[in-house]
Amino acid sequence: MNYQICKVCYKKIHHYGLCDRCSEEYEILDSKPKTVVLRNRDYVHKFDQINVDEQKGFFELDELNMYEIKYLIDRGYLISAHRDLKSKRQSTYLLYPRYNESADHFFLVKAIEKYIRHFTKEIYLYQTLKPDIIFIAKNKKIAIEVETGKINNTKILENKVKINNDEYKNNWFFVVTNKYYKNRYKIYKKTYNRFEIPKFISKYFKNNERRLKQSFTPKKVAKITSDFQ
Repeated sequence: MNYQICKVCYKKIHHYGLCDRCSEEYEILDSKPKTVVLRNRDYVHKFDQINVDEQKGFFELDELNMYEIKYLIDRGYLISAHRDLKSKRQSTYLLYPRYNESADHFFLVKAIEKYIRHFTKEIYLYQTLKPDIIFIAKNKKIAIEVETGKINNTKILENKVKINNDEYKNNWFFVVTNKYYKNRYKIYKKTYNRFEIPKFISKYFKNNERRLKQSFTPKKVAKITSDFQ
């Protein structure tokens, strides 16, 4: 974005105008539903109040303005409260679960995906047949099955475990949406709750981070820069 108004003004400019700090830099030339035109010295900035990708399926409510919220709700998004992987407090999200999928399951899949993308772009989500999440770490496929509750059909679960053991060996595990479900699944395979998963996933990439840091020691950086002088 080529404008620098604060987040509060961006979300509420139609109701409250600009705050004192932003009004020192900008002047509102025009304000219509969905569009705002600002002037900053010799420059005019026009931006849409709706700037979201509806295919994303996963937004934190605080990151959206009122027009974006209405736009997504009109397209079938649900408002739902959840705790992120590292948070003890609930936040409100706008979600668009996939077919026949609960909001809890969809949120945890997307939250794990978001966390893994800090380390790699090689991550894939699936709905049927394959595990919910597959990512690549150290040239290996790592699979995650997200489970939301009680085991309704033991035979189906045992078949899933057998298929994943054959395909991924020890490189797969369960993640449960509630810590009290952990004992139900750990008899079949390694199982983690949402608060344990960040630390466990980061271990897959720990050596890569260490090698990256070692490859750019002060001496090596000095040598590289000297080669260009």
